[in-house]
Amino acid sequence: MIFQNQHDAGVEMAWPLATNSVWSLWAFGIILCGCGNTKPTPPQDTSKPLVEPAAISSSAAPDPVDSMDDVPATPSPRPTIAATPPRFDPVAPPIAPANFRRADTRPVRDSAQLASVGIHKYESKHLLLYTDIDPQIARELPGFVDAIYPVWERYFSPLPPDREGKLFQITGFLMKDRDLFRQMGLLPEDLPKFLNGRHRDREFWMNEQEFDYYRRHLMLHEATHCFMSVRRNNSLLPPVWYMEGMAEFFATHTRDTNGELVFGVMPGDADNFDGLGRIALIQEAVETGRFDHLRDVLQLTPNDFLKNEAYAWSWALCYWLDQHPTYATRFRELGQTKSRPEFLEQFEKKFQNDAELMSVGWALFATELVEGYDVPRAAIVEQPADRIADANPAMVVVSADRGWQASGIPVKRGTVYEIRATGRVTLAQEPKPWVSEPDGITFDYCQGQPLGRLLLAIRDQAPGVQGIADGLLKPIPIGSQATITAPVDGTIYLRVNDRWNRLSDNSGSYSVTVQAISEQ
Repeated sequence: MIFQNQHDAGVEMAWPLATNSVWSLWAFGIILCGCGNTKPTPPQDTSKPLVEPAAISSSAAPDPVDSMDDVPATPSPRPTIAATPPRFDPVAPPIAPANFRRADTRPVRDSAQLASVGIHKYESKHLLLYTDIDPQIARELPGFVDAIYPVWERYFSPLPPDREGKLFQITGFLMKDRDLFRQMGLLPEDLPKFLNGRHRDREFWMNEQEFDYYRRHLMLHEATHCFMSVRRNNSLLPPVWYMEGMAEFFATHTRDTNGELVFGVMPGDADNFDGLGRIALIQEAVETGRFDHLRDVLQLTPNDFLKNEAYAWSWALCYWLDQHPTYATRFRELGQTKSRPEFLEQFEKKFQNDAELMSVGWALFATELVEGYDVPRAAIVEQPADRIADANPAMVVVSADRGWQASGIPVKRGTVYEIRATGRVTLAQEPKPWVSEPDGITFDYCQGQPLGRLLLAIRDQAPGVQGIADGLLKPIPIGSQATITAPVDGTIYLRVNDRWNRLSDNSGSYSVTVQAISEQ
């Protein structure tokens, strides 16, 4: 797989620091302080701030080039698990008629003169594209921006109307011969250098790409930046991880079985996403000890985006939060914020109580990320713990189509427990149903254990992420019967062993009993 650099975000925008000092008190600390992509530290103790108060700056000012105009802690309900990404129902109130967007100041180009030198114009409702690439390829590109435009509106809310009643349109320059575009005055001299793409207000510039998929992806990425930036008229933009992550999120696209374009998807077969390679970048980082914890991603700086890994991590976080059954509704509401201060305030308000659980869930997702990872089904299922003294043995049902499920059964360090499981589950339907009992089926293995085997992990009740993550990432194989000695005080989690991208065709459950038989 060949990976493409996205664009040179390090000099695209100043990304001013937050002015709301409340962020110094929260463990996530979404403050842009420092740079670098290599952060192979173990999971941190979230009882301490992840960013020290001294890191806060209130003196930063917006970049005059990219300063834009303005427009318009209760747990969220779990969204229904769907086989395809949601269509993003509108949630924003109507925009007041008196609120107009900034005037369109894009210069008018002489299309005939440009065509005489081989730069042709291709226009749709929302994209005016000038390019010197193959006309057969170029002709279809504006339609992709028209297709994604209503998706942006549903997710972020519509732009304010134009005072003259004009449709919102972006101008793009797709360049095979950069020197030609510069000679014709289409590539501004003051536009900072970039590797593949860059945007400014309602215009973007991008180099021709080797792969058809990635050409479209990069175009949609830059066009998303244009929409998000214009929507916030002269307000400070959200943190760089969100701006770049959401541009990557919407740009990741495919066609459904009916041939309709779908945006914001989890890449499946890598061959259908030529040139992207975001998942492979994260897998390589994890394997080589360069894992980015949740705090690391939230603290990405513009300079970090001089390397591809930052795009991969920011995309992964935005996708995970957008699809997670516990966090999705709250995360999508951030798209309605009007400015950077409001974004930071709302992010803290919506997620500060979930800092530890989010850090653990992120570690599990990012460490075991594969093509087609099913975030809604793989998400950790939580529930309050009971007292084992009130039910010995205690019983719990473990579903085959979900990831780790909290049993609600606490255990004590040094106590010996007997675990028994019964039941049948179906783990696949094609070419025929694969039926398994708790010991698993030995003709297929997943992560070193038979497919369908009952797995157990103990969540350490001590503060911090380390014990929880270690337990879920290093499970104990149980099968139909096992005796274990609890290594820590904690709570039992259970799951049926299967790949994270193959949960949707599973059905059935195991009944599991846990009985304390002796204490140390």
